[in-house]
This record gives sequence, structure tokens and C-alpha cells, in this order.
Amino acid sequence: VALCFCSVFYAKQYKSTIIHHDSMSKELFWAQFMLDHHVQNFDQLIDPPDYDAAMRNEEE
Repeated sequence: VALCFCSVFYAKQYKSTIIHHDSMSKELFWAQFMLDHHVQNFDQLIDPPDYDAAMRNEEE
């Protein structure tokens, strides 16, 4: 039952863009854990991937 609640809650967070689709960092995940709104420092906590390095098959 608890896992079902978590799954539904995370789906709600994703739909309302609280969980970022590709730039979610561990720090941002834990800062927003079980919250239904963005944290104040959301823009500082996102971690966008380096697409150019990925195209060259380099590690970050």
C-alpha cells in the first residue's frame, strides 16, 4: 500500500513538473521529497546533462 501511495505521489509530482524530466539531481530529489511544490532554490539544484559529451560518448 505504501509503495502504491509513493508511485501515485511521484506521478503527481512529475505531472506538475516538480520532478524534472532530465535534469533531476540527487540533491533536488531529496530537497523536494514528499513536497507538492517547488523548493525555493529549484533552479540552483537542477543538474542539466552535457549532451555534447554524451554524443562523444564521454563520461561526465
